[in-house]
Amino acid sequence: MKIIGITGGIGTGKTKALNFFKSKNIPCYESDRRAKDLLNSEAELIKIIKSIFGEDIYNESGIDRKALASIVFNDEESLQTLNDTVHPFVKSDFNKFIKKQKSEIIFYESAIIFEHAMQEYFDKIILLISPFKDRIKRLIKRDGFSLDEIKKRISNQFDDKDKIPLSDYIINNKFWKDTVLELEKTYLKIKNLD
Repeated sequence: MKIIGITGGIGTGKTKALNFFKSKNIPCYESDRRAKDLLNSEAELIKIIKSIFGEDIYNESGIDRKALASIVFNDEESLQTLNDTVHPFVKSDFNKFIKKQKSEIIFYESAIIFEHAMQEYFDKIILLISPFKDRIKRLIKRDGFSLDEIKKRISNQFDDKDKIPLSDYIINNKFWKDTVLELEKTYLKIKNLD
């Protein structure tokens, strides 16, 4: 079984790329989405998060993501603490996901593969990059973030120039039709790996 990492900064098109692979019936693990699920369902994790960020970080509908974001994206140490707390639960959840699969290839999507020094977990890593202006447009349209919020989130991730040497495949997601061709080519290379 080959485990392929898909990474890239916020707004580079990781989810769209993952959906491309899902359309080929390849098992895909979305670490960010699963982390959000676990923050609302894993009793031990909820207890730890409340002890760090206070009981009122949860409301009747689950974790208050806006309140949490306003803390962690304004304080690097809090963001590190959150990531370090959630990461072991995501890792355990992913291991359970792997055990259920019979596919020869699995994709794992995460914005912070390199930030967490996780590269050794993967057989190959695909890095999506995208022009800064395009990323901003996507994030404003998708999440309604302000320019200030976007810049704060981007500043908490490694720069592309640091990720490129650590990646096996680099795909520039400027025009989606070109990106699809690159994803197709990359998939064929991965399939043919020994």
